[in-house]
Amino acid sequence: ARGDTDLGTLVMVAKYPTPKKSKTRIGKKIGFDKSAAFARASLLDLLHRYTPLDTRKVLLYAPLEAGSLFSNLLEQEGLQHVWDLEPMTGGDNDTTSSDLGDRLKCALETVRLTARKQGSVESVAFIGYDCLELTLGDVRNLLLRVTEGPEYQAAILPANDGGYVALALSQDVPSTVFEGVEWSSESTCISQLQALARDNVSGIYIGKSMSDIDEVEDLRQLKARLGSDMKSISCQRTAALLLSFDLPKAIDSKKVVIVHNNGNDKLKQSNGITVSGEQEELLVPQPAGDGGRRNSLSQGKTNTVGL
Repeated sequence: ARGDTDLGTLVMVAKYPTPKKSKTRIGKKIGFDKSAAFARASLLDLLHRYTPLDTRKVLLYAPLEAGSLFSNLLEQEGLQHVWDLEPMTGGDNDTTSSDLGDRLKCALETVRLTARKQGSVESVAFIGYDCLELTLGDVRNLLLRVTEGPEYQAAILPANDGGYVALALSQDVPSTVFEGVEWSSESTCISQLQALARDNVSGIYIGKSMSDIDEVEDLRQLKARLGSDMKSISCQRTAALLLSFDLPKAIDSKKVVIVHNNGNDKLKQSNGITVSGEQEELLVPQPAGDGGRRNSLSQGKTNTVGL
């Protein structure tokens, strides 16, 4: 059964795991059946991981015709009374297309409408289904930050590849914050932060960067971590699957670091650079017309935007 809704709503965005349609970049290297199997294992592990969270939980799915497949999956896992199914609406109903922002905007409005009808908190957190580092505690803390006080209106966890793995919004944040975001790029996190600033979101918490799984190298690094620092994280299906995979040989990896260079904010890739903890800083330009002022968003700090 669902817990109380004092923290608002958790929304997991997921595409149904299907060969040649799920994790295709990985599939090109290890086979599409294996990449789809990984997507399924990750999805199931995370659905179970966040089940104890005391909030309403929504599985925002694509494509539209996969509704019965997701319904059957939840029933098979005994989660049909834990997660509510909500289809993505608008555009081509894909989680990776250029108009993803339109569907996230629509989803935010739909989820808030349901919360309003139930007399519940209207804070919402969005996550994906491929970040195995994201713990239940991480998600709960994001929702707490945007629900319990006026300091933060948004909370975000960047991804190491320049995207983000989680975004929590208070009930005061307009749904337009998903408009104009550059999706599926190395600038997605920066672009989302710019959209938040543009829409007068005055307090933004930036947590630690995490890894989502989009490339074979990500899989290899995850497999290595499963035997060490991720022992306490529940992902048995994914761990068992990865142990059976014979992954291609490693190549030199690159870490994405957000830097400020000659007045132009951008993402820079550099071998051997590691930025973590309180040292990480995201520098986000203000919208046009602010007189050239820039806002520095430091990890774990409040962002007060002056427009």
